[in-house]
Amino acid sequence: MTVTALLLLAAQGAGAIAGDDDKHCKRDQDCALDAVERGEIRSFAEVLESVRQQVKGQVLKVELERDDGLWVYKIKLLADDGRRKKIEVNAKSLSILKLKDD
Repeated sequence: MTVTALLLLAAQGAGAIAGDDDKHCKRDQDCALDAVERGEIRSFAEVLESVRQQVKGQVLKVELERDDGLWVYKIKLLADDGRRKKIEVNAKSLSILKLKDD
Protein backbone atom coordinates (compact mmCIF):
# COMPACT_ATOMS: atom_id res chain seq x y z
CA MET A 1 0.00 0.00 0.00
CA THR A 2 1.46 3.32 -1.04
CA VAL A 3 0.21 6.83 -1.50
CA THR A 4 2.44 9.61 -2.79
CA ALA A 5 2.51 12.84 -0.80
CA LEU A 6 2.74 16.16 -2.53
CA LEU A 7 5.86 18.17 -1.85
CA LEU A 8 3.71 20.89 -0.31
CA LEU A 9 2.29 18.45 2.23
CA ALA A 10 5.76 17.14 2.97
CA ALA A 11 7.02 20.64 3.61
CA GLN A 12 4.16 21.18 6.02
CA GLY A 13 5.04 18.03 7.94
CA ALA A 14 2.28 15.75 6.68
CA GLY A 15 3.01 12.38 5.13
CA ALA A 16 0.49 10.41 3.14
CA ILE A 17 -0.74 7.02 4.22
CA ALA A 18 -3.36 4.51 3.29
CA GLY A 19 -4.33 1.15 4.66
CA ASP A 20 -7.18 -1.15 5.55
CA ASP A 21 -7.19 0.08 9.14
CA ASP A 22 -7.29 3.71 8.00
CA LYS A 23 -10.36 3.54 5.74
CA HIS A 24 -12.18 5.88 8.09
CA CYS A 25 -9.80 8.68 7.13
CA LYS A 26 -11.20 11.11 4.61
CA ARG A 27 -7.80 12.62 3.72
CA ASP A 28 -4.32 11.13 3.85
CA GLN A 29 -2.99 13.92 6.03
CA ASP A 30 -5.76 13.16 8.57
CA CYS A 31 -4.58 9.55 8.71
CA ALA A 32 -0.99 10.68 9.22
CA LEU A 33 -2.03 13.07 11.97
CA ASP A 34 -4.03 10.32 13.68
CA ALA A 35 -1.02 7.98 13.54
CA VAL A 36 1.22 10.71 15.02
CA GLU A 37 -1.28 11.38 17.80
CA ARG A 38 -1.50 7.66 18.60
CA GLY A 39 2.31 7.52 18.81
CA GLU A 40 2.57 5.06 15.91
CA ILE A 41 4.75 7.37 13.83
CA ARG A 42 6.77 10.55 14.20
CA SER A 43 5.84 13.64 12.23
CA PHE A 44 7.44 14.17 8.85
CA ALA A 45 9.11 17.30 10.21
CA GLU A 46 10.94 15.14 12.78
CA VAL A 47 11.84 12.57 10.15
CA LEU A 48 13.15 15.23 7.80
CA GLU A 49 15.26 16.81 10.54
CA SER A 50 16.79 13.41 11.30
CA VAL A 51 17.46 12.61 7.62
CA ARG A 52 19.03 16.01 6.94
CA GLN A 53 21.66 15.31 9.58
CA GLN A 54 23.02 12.70 7.16
CA VAL A 55 21.94 13.95 3.72
CA LYS A 56 21.37 17.58 2.79
CA GLY A 57 19.04 18.26 -0.11
CA GLN A 58 15.60 19.04 -1.47
CA VAL A 59 12.73 16.59 -0.93
CA LEU A 60 11.22 15.43 -4.23
CA LYS A 61 8.75 12.77 -3.10
CA VAL A 62 7.49 11.25 0.15
CA GLU A 63 5.59 8.04 0.74
CA LEU A 64 4.49 6.49 3.99
CA GLU A 65 3.91 2.75 3.90
CA ARG A 66 2.84 0.21 6.45
CA ASP A 67 4.36 -3.20 5.84
CA ASP A 68 3.85 -6.02 8.33
CA GLY A 69 2.96 -3.48 11.00
CA LEU A 70 6.06 -1.32 10.45
CA TRP A 71 5.53 2.26 9.25
CA VAL A 72 8.25 3.42 6.85
CA TYR A 73 8.76 6.85 5.30
CA LYS A 74 10.21 6.50 1.79
CA ILE A 75 11.86 9.72 0.72
CA LYS A 76 13.42 10.70 -2.59
CA LEU A 77 15.55 13.79 -2.52
CA LEU A 78 17.97 15.71 -4.66
CA ALA A 79 21.14 15.93 -2.61
CA ASP A 80 23.19 19.11 -2.54
CA ASP A 81 25.86 17.27 -4.58
CA GLY A 82 23.32 16.82 -7.41
CA ARG A 83 22.68 13.11 -6.89
CA ARG A 84 19.20 11.71 -6.32
CA LYS A 85 18.86 9.63 -3.16
CA LYS A 86 16.33 7.10 -1.91
CA ILE A 87 16.01 6.93 1.84
CA GLU A 88 13.82 4.65 3.94
CA VAL A 89 13.23 5.67 7.54
CA ASN A 90 11.48 3.81 10.35
CA ALA A 91 8.58 6.19 11.01
CA LYS A 92 8.59 5.56 14.76
CA SER A 93 12.27 5.25 15.72
CA LEU A 94 13.66 7.55 12.98
CA SER A 95 16.37 5.00 12.20
CA ILE A 96 17.49 4.99 8.58
CA LEU A 97 16.74 1.59 7.10
CA LYS A 98 18.14 2.24 3.60
CA LEU A 99 20.14 5.00 1.98
CA LYS A 100 21.13 4.65 -1.66
CA ASP A 101 21.58 6.55 -4.88
CA ASP A 102 18.50 6.55 -7.09
